[in-house]
Amino acid sequence: MSPPRSRLLTILSAAALTATAVSATATFGQSPAVAAPQPGVATTPTMGWNTWYTYGCNIDEAKIKAAADAIASGGMKDAGYEYIGVDDCWSAGRDAGGNIKADPAKFPSGMKALGDYIHSKGLKFGLYAAPLRKTCADFEGSLGREQQDANTFASWGVDLLKYDWCDRDNTAPKDLAYVQQRFAVMRDALKATGRPIVYNINPNSFLPATHSIAHDFGDFGHSTRAGEDLTTDWRRGVAVPGSSHLGTLDLIDAASHQVFRSAPDRWVDWDYVQAGINESRPVNEDRAQFTLWAFSGGPLYFADDPTTMKAGTKSILTNADIIAVNQSWGGSAGRRVARTGNADVWAKPLANGDIAVALLNRGDSPLGITTSAAQAGLGGSTSYHLKNLWSGVTSTTTGNISATVPARDVVAFRISRTGSLAAGPLGAGVHQLSSLKPLDAVNGRGPVELNTTNGGPAAGDGTPLTIGGTVYPTGLGTHANANVNYWLGGSCSQFSAKVGIDDDARGKGSAQFGVYGDGRLLAYTDTKTGGQAPTLLNVPTAGVKVLELRALSPVDGVADGTDSDHADWADAKVTCTGTAKGSGSFSSDRTWAAQTNGWGPVERDRSNNDITATDGLRIKVSGVSYPKGIGAHANSEITIDQVGCTRFTAVGAVDAEVGDHGSVQFKILGDGGTPLYTSPTVTPNKPAFIDVDTTGHSRIRLVATNAGDNGNSDHADWAGAVHTCP
Repeated sequence: MSPPRSRLLTILSAAALTATAVSATATFGQSPAVAAPQPGVATTPTMGWNTWYTYGCNIDEAKIKAAADAIASGGMKDAGYEYIGVDDCWSAGRDAGGNIKADPAKFPSGMKALGDYIHSKGLKFGLYAAPLRKTCADFEGSLGREQQDANTFASWGVDLLKYDWCDRDNTAPKDLAYVQQRFAVMRDALKATGRPIVYNINPNSFLPATHSIAHDFGDFGHSTRAGEDLTTDWRRGVAVPGSSHLGTLDLIDAASHQVFRSAPDRWVDWDYVQAGINESRPVNEDRAQFTLWAFSGGPLYFADDPTTMKAGTKSILTNADIIAVNQSWGGSAGRRVARTGNADVWAKPLANGDIAVALLNRGDSPLGITTSAAQAGLGGSTSYHLKNLWSGVTSTTTGNISATVPARDVVAFRISRTGSLAAGPLGAGVHQLSSLKPLDAVNGRGPVELNTTNGGPAAGDGTPLTIGGTVYPTGLGTHANANVNYWLGGSCSQFSAKVGIDDDARGKGSAQFGVYGDGRLLAYTDTKTGGQAPTLLNVPTAGVKVLELRALSPVDGVADGTDSDHADWADAKVTCTGTAKGSGSFSSDRTWAAQTNGWGPVERDRSNNDITATDGLRIKVSGVSYPKGIGAHANSEITIDQVGCTRFTAVGAVDAEVGDHGSVQFKILGDGGTPLYTSPTVTPNKPAFIDVDTTGHSRIRLVATNAGDNGNSDHADWAGAVHTCP
């Protein structure tokens, strides 16, 4: 059998990369190989310190060793900061063999000795490089020497590489595919070394914002910068994030549009916390910045000099409760759920089911800010426990969360349900969301409209929902940025809607659509623009108590603004059983008793992609990405233990990575091989929603066959696969 189409694409793309490794322009416009960063090295956000904001180019061996000593012995290591990042200006060209070398005046003992010293302190060694001829500070770049440099870095004991796009002489192509390719070359070179090296990329410097911010680089690095370099300013008023250095609020606003992208091994990086760098900056701004950076769920690095850090700065940076919010992965990055004037409300789910909430005052005078447990994604309880993460004070509430927040400051809480559930499950059947009362609704302009478009700012001023020329009688008319929450009570197996920009925007407007369950990201679309046909959002919701629908504008200033972002959820509905028989348990998190696969290993929360283990990408089906699921290849079979579970739901699909190729048939077998489900033939644009009663079966077998053809390109996704269990 010939290899699947994705394998052929990888071979061809890899050949193109090899042939052009030395030329900066020969591969202009070609797409990079389909791959992913080395898995498992950044499953939680990395934490550490970087030299740049403290020393700039004035670095040397003695200073970095002193910093390592201070971090190891002064409490920062104990708080979780473990990476020592040596930024730009460390190199001094290449030796006769073409090997990159350190400046002997700055690093007389050499970089391996420095790495050994850092490791001796129980810390990890980070280093800086760049993908073109020169670094940002005009030192040696890695263009054409990627594998040689990666091997050198690995021999020095490097644990993290910061790879910073710079084009000092403005000669490199700015084509998006070329930029992605240059990052892909080093990504693959680091993997080839066999050493676990975190790959942190910055596709921002010297590039159009449409490249660096508007596109998800998660398949190219373990973490990707959200914007340009950070400053100690509260706000700089940058019109196009990515075109200039950013203040705190500028970066928050740029990153708030990128929250769908962040996940283990593909974090969104907000740059280094500036607390303590400018001693004239008030402590409240330091506290606010650190809190929001922690809520981002991305890498958490401090910029201040660890050898001279003030006690007040250290107390902020070592707040264990705030750090715990950053390190606890509850299924999605922190997200802004509301903004009114100078009041920002952010929420982040935590691994144990709690929700963290931050009330940010952007303004210059004290401000009362109010939200609710429902708005944060934790509704339905008769009471909640609150812990203030800065004061330590605990309290209870029936749902209201409020505080008077000082100017340019933040109040943060950890929230958990403590009472009984006040609302029962929805009744059995199919429910149009436009017929249900939401728990909470936030809209970008005016109210959320029922069965009409958002229209203007007044209630009831919309027109019939129309996407791509098709009129829909039911649904929700929202305007990005919008969040609408509904109580499901754990009784609904499926949410579906046809989403897009309404035709009343006259070809303008853009938005991404995302679906959350109890604060956890379940699925999201590519960016939809005016005039496009709708995308079908089909999402398993087993066990979900609070359903949240988000319509998110692309980054302001990069696309077309937000005036026309009329985001329709046409025919939005949930299918319910009428009883809540347990919670959702993702198949990719459960024990697998056995597995076979038609090409490489079965992947958890990744597509099948190529033959190597964990080389898959995010599962993607017809323009919809699923953070959870199983990536297989026909013919495959996965046996999953599920004692006590009563239901299995998933989207059975052919992954988008094979284009318009492939066909699969999905089957589910119970104990003793009992047939429970057989799908029709599934093709790339015709997925099947699978909803099966598995009561009484201790194991189920997920089978994907080639539907009778040769099996090429049969990348079989069990997208969002979830069991309903006690």
